[in-house]
Amino acid sequence: MQFTNVRTRLRVTKYLAITYLAMSIAAVTGAIGDDSWPQFRGPDGQGFSNATSLPSDWTKDDNVLWRTDVPGRGWSSPVVMDEQVWVTTAVETEATEEFRKEKLAEDPFADAKNVLQSVAFHAVAYDLATGEVLHNLRLTQVNEPVPIHSLNSYASPTPVLEPGRLYCYFGTFGTFCVDTHSGEVLWRQQLVQNHSVGPGSSPLLVDGLLILTCDGTQEQFIAALDARDGQLIWRTDRPPMSGDDGEHHKSFSSPVLAGTGPDRQIVVPGAQWVAAYEPQSGEEIWRVLHGNGFSLAPRPITGDGLVYFYSGFAGQGLFAIRTDGRGDVTDTHVEWTQDDVASTRPSPVMVDDRIYIVTERGVAGCIDVASGEVVWRERLGGNYSASLLGTANRIYAFSEEGLVCVFQTGDDFEKLEEHELGERIMASPAVVGETVLLRTEKTLYRFGQRE
Repeated sequence: MQFTNVRTRLRVTKYLAITYLAMSIAAVTGAIGDDSWPQFRGPDGQGFSNATSLPSDWTKDDNVLWRTDVPGRGWSSPVVMDEQVWVTTAVETEATEEFRKEKLAEDPFADAKNVLQSVAFHAVAYDLATGEVLHNLRLTQVNEPVPIHSLNSYASPTPVLEPGRLYCYFGTFGTFCVDTHSGEVLWRQQLVQNHSVGPGSSPLLVDGLLILTCDGTQEQFIAALDARDGQLIWRTDRPPMSGDDGEHHKSFSSPVLAGTGPDRQIVVPGAQWVAAYEPQSGEEIWRVLHGNGFSLAPRPITGDGLVYFYSGFAGQGLFAIRTDGRGDVTDTHVEWTQDDVASTRPSPVMVDDRIYIVTERGVAGCIDVASGEVVWRERLGGNYSASLLGTANRIYAFSEEGLVCVFQTGDDFEKLEEHELGERIMASPAVVGETVLLRTEKTLYRFGQRE
């Protein structure tokens, strides 16, 4: 394993990092509550909300507090803080058929690729109360961008908010830090990688470091940027891959923070391996070989000293792994696996002692946390990419066809509601108070009970 750390920089900034951490904890503790949803899948990245009275009717006309157009195309989810809602998007310029053929002449996946003449990357802010556009920032433009899979977008990773700053990650196309008040771009950084089918992993903000997953076809590594100025603090190579096919080495899962205090660790599933890293140094803590799975997309969930993740295409389904190990713990720390209901795109959600999932082909399932046994499964129909949203007694699933299906938590499947939006849904929702922000293909909605 290779570690590339800027040692002298770490020594010089150690005191500043500790100070930044103390200030950040104080600021974020006061800022992140029911009025904030600062990253992909919420404050802790788990997709759970404490809301108790979300609206019961979701249509284009029912309980719509506001709706607004979103320019361009992107599957990133909305994030919310300080009365602002932010999304990233890509404004596309179509390529000619001649140019498309030229770009895909030797691509074995040509039929599934999207080719553009150029793409402009934007961050757009809306007023939480009214939906009014506050900022529409053009961060950069790329001419003749590398083709991506037609199911993906050039703006699929969800940005991260902290008080006064937005961090936008577009994979190989760049990372940007924006002042949320002025709209000024404070810094930009680029870590080049070959996604093959486009970017997908969302970033994680930990102790003043922006953690990025860079699992491409040619290189696989985790990197940490200094949130103050975008400089590279550490880069850690992923465990070695078997096989020569780079397409089976790529992955798109987002990192999650597990544990508390000095035992905190960043857990990042990837092709073949899942590994945990020390946040400040990037040193690998433990690893587990999960098989031949690749192109992992769901974000892991954590609880009670375990991490749960799906092992991707050609994988063995859902894994439960204890996080107290050191080194290669493949033979000692895998609590259970199950492959009866496996998801390759939507992230699961845990409520009490049950994990709820929906597969990309519309099969919902409930899994016992302790044993991994399937409690129930039920076909919802449709196709799913958006991650699940959970509350204390309800699970919300969002189909690509625009159907919102709500079912009861517990050991018996009970569908409570179905709401037809009729617009493509790929992004995951955000919850603020008792309202839901939902991005469709061209629209951003805020749903809430209307008085």
